[in-house]
Amino acid sequence: MSMAFAPDKELPHLELYAPPSRRRSRSLRHLSALLCLAAVSGVYFYTAFRGLSQERSTETLPLDAQTVLDQCRSLQLKPGPPADFHARTQSDRFQPGTGPVLIRNATIWTGRAGGTQVLEGDVLLDKGLIQSVSDVSPWLLVKYTNITTIEANGYAAASSIRGQ
Repeated sequence: MSMAFAPDKELPHLELYAPPSRRRSRSLRHLSALLCLAAVSGVYFYTAFRGLSQERSTETLPLDAQTVLDQCRSLQLKPGPPADFHARTQSDRFQPGTGPVLIRNATIWTGRAGGTQVLEGDVLLDKGLIQSVSDVSPWLLVKYTNITTIEANGYAAASSIRGQ
């Protein structure tokens, strides 16, 4: 079966693309501009109101926040004992129940004179603090009860150093 072309019959007209009219084109531009303006406004108001709500919100601090801040502040301090060091009545390492101790006839390294000063004498300790060095007077010993006396026999008495 063959199909022949019939000149009297017109082929169907298909319009796949028709350029938009000027009026329709202008309306689309206005609509696009309006949508862009709405999107930009929405983003602006969202960020502005979100910022306001964040200002009102409360934040939870870590439990050790004050400790951390104190430690940061301490890094700025000059090394050395605290201001009230010489006014303290007991050492922070003192163990309650420990009585006074008198070390007699010791070689005492004081750390003075560039670490070369050495004394011969006694050391009185109470509550973890040195109360007297060298010749401990009897009137000072009267106020202490239950003193433990250690005879050093010339051995060295110095912080963290053992003599022979």
